[in-house]
Amino acid sequence: MNAVLKPAVPEKSSEQAFFENQKLPPEKRGVTFEALFYKQLHNVTARIHDTENLEQIMLEASQDVCRLLNADRLTLYAVNEDRTSIVSKVKTGLNSSRDLKLPVSPQSLAGYAAFSRKLLNLADVYDDDALKQIHPSLTFLKEVDKRSGYRTRQMLVAPILDGDTLHGVLQIINNKSDQPFGTLEVEGVAQLCKTLATAIRQRVQKANEVARRKALAVVLEQAVVLAKSQGRDAEVAAAAWLLWWWQRWACQSD
Repeated sequence: MNAVLKPAVPEKSSEQAFFENQKLPPEKRGVTFEALFYKQLHNVTARIHDTENLEQIMLEASQDVCRLLNADRLTLYAVNEDRTSIVSKVKTGLNSSRDLKLPVSPQSLAGYAAFSRKLLNLADVYDDDALKQIHPSLTFLKEVDKRSGYRTRQMLVAPILDGDTLHGVLQIINNKSDQPFGTLEVEGVAQLCKTLATAIRQRVQKANEVARRKALAVVLEQAVVLAKSQGRDAEVAAAAWLLWWWQRWACQSD
């Protein structure tokens, strides 16, 4: 009698298993869920490091971050040049946006995270009593929800710090399970903020270096023009050679 072979059932990928388990209550997710979470976190941090600037992080990595944390949306703020405010791009249409600027102060949730350098994990941002226990001036701007028709509930807000240097704030909005964000999500946000701090610092350094190269190239070009106008052939040749060398080195360094 021939044995009947059952068709092999393909194994689930770790990503598929993670997102299926993520839908379950925390107590039913199983012992492997934490390992799956950190594997997905590693993938997201690698994606962030592959981006070129903050705008690209928002466009290409924000969906991955939200999926990892089971969140509905996020906002990424960057500190401005005088370090008194944090700024984020807010979409106002399909191809349009505006800057949302908040002072670094305890009057808003993101502003408080920047001001205090502390993470906030809020079960309901409309709970004024809970907010006042954190700081007497702390409020949630309900007018934003009223204008959009969106109801903000849970929120994770964390400063993006590189040592003592504040680079911005990461704000995670609404747990799709409609419950407070758990310990894993808090740890994930803390790790993401470290990654973002490193990524932002590297991109700022690169932008400053590019600006410095362009400024020096302009100076060298002006030196060539000035030497030519004064008939100083030796200086023209020297400045032209320096300009050629600098441009060649700058191109190779990019």
